[in-house]
Amino acid sequence: MGKQNYTDKDVAYQLAQILVREIALFQRPQDKTIEEAVEQMIDAGAAPLRTYAALVGELNQLFGLAEAPNKFTALNIDQFLGMLLKESIDFSYKIDGISHHGKIRKKLKRDVPITAIVVNAKTHLPGKQFFTYFALPHATDEEMRASTVKILSELMTFYYWPDYLKRVEKVFG
Repeated sequence: MGKQNYTDKDVAYQLAQILVREIALFQRPQDKTIEEAVEQMIDAGAAPLRTYAALVGELNQLFGLAEAPNKFTALNIDQFLGMLLKESIDFSYKIDGISHHGKIRKKLKRDVPITAIVVNAKTHLPGKQFFTYFALPHATDEEMRASTVKILSELMTFYYWPDYLKRVEKVFG
């Protein structure tokens, strides 16, 4: 059997499929506000939050790389998550006047920071690199948590996942 070829766009596309599937399964408990539900999710590290290890395991299975020497690792999927994030949001670089307008975000007319559900196994929060794309406080653990609750609350109330996946297909498919 020949070696399977795939591109970075293929990986970003599959990541989007996995993350949307996980987010779509989220159901807010009736007795909690969205913020309370997100706080509880972070405390427990519960679904739809995904650790890097779990995400890597699923990607390796999808691409048939579970036993391959050059399989995905928690360290090397950040670039693919970054590709997906950059096309899903608008952000300004640290240099004044330079900004990026994500193609998916342009069509949906709102930020959809889908990679926020990929978290560190110990803290259940996204890594510091994730926060560099947002004008939100993240210097302390408390600030990172508060910013995560804000982002996840917005993400969990986004219901237009079919539209998002159509845009992902156009950009990465």
